[in-house]
Amino acid sequence: MRKVEARHLFRFSDLIGDRHLAAISTIPEPELSVVILSSKEKPYGWVRNTEDGLQKAKLGWTYHYQVHHWTRRDCSTLNLVETGRDFDYVERLGVGEWLLAGSRIIPQQKRNAVVFNDKGRQIDSLFFSDAVRSIQATSEGNFIWVSYFDEGVFSEYDLSSEGLVCFNRNGEPVYRYHTQLRENNCFALDQISDCYALNVPNDQDVWVYYYPSFPLVKIQNGTIRKVWHDLGIAGSKLFAVTEERALFGRGYHEEGLYLVTLSQERCPGEKIRSVDYQGNDIPITQRSFARGARLYLPRGDDLFVLELDYDL
Repeated sequence: MRKVEARHLFRFSDLIGDRHLAAISTIPEPELSVVILSSKEKPYGWVRNTEDGLQKAKLGWTYHYQVHHWTRRDCSTLNLVETGRDFDYVERLGVGEWLLAGSRIIPQQKRNAVVFNDKGRQIDSLFFSDAVRSIQATSEGNFIWVSYFDEGVFSEYDLSSEGLVCFNRNGEPVYRYHTQLRENNCFALDQISDCYALNVPNDQDVWVYYYPSFPLVKIQNGTIRKVWHDLGIAGSKLFAVTEERALFGRGYHEEGLYLVTLSQERCPGEKIRSVDYQGNDIPITQRSFARGARLYLPRGDDLFVLELDYDL
């Protein structure tokens, strides 16, 4: 297994102090750009379905959030008005707007996404349906891609049952994955039972990887352009990608990372071990995430990054 040194970006405590880390994402830009959602209160998370978390949701627990936008040049902090629920996702919707969303639908709050402006005030709320696995917005915020896990796919909700949906800025669905498969007679391609990983690198391309057969599917301008089968890894929850290669996080029975060459007829894979400058392992965790060619690796109070065609 080849060792690759990941680059250190920053320490979370240097940006958010003693606040709690609620969500992390990145913006699809040429430069490194990380978005952090922090909370004064400990996030409980409806998606984790804890008894305490459910009780706080019922009682209308108040959260005080901040959005931190980090680049190599600086880090800005925005205080948001208090809100009555905790969130699992944060995304920038173009310049001056921030999207916060929850994975599950809370009975008292039918819409599970909220938009804030650059003054920290709520200006809109959106409905993304239930059992959200991942959310990634395009760079200008014109489109928001949402994927779902099995509890949504096999539910009574029309949107969740699509497995993957693209919404416009107003929260209107403009693309539905399962509907496209049916309309284009893509019978050789499985429907999504659980969308394990999503990657939206730019305004035109979307990559998706899902259960049960774990194909890697490239969608371009709303049309399925290419499919890779038999990648040699199953169960990965994230991947970085370029036109030539993909770097997957560990699968069901894998440790470390798995590098796949997409430009060849067969997809030979290489096992990669991510380490820091001292050679200490940086494992894939629940907080790890990827966007475009970059794979981000939180470890404790530190955030590292690996980039295809730069670090590998």
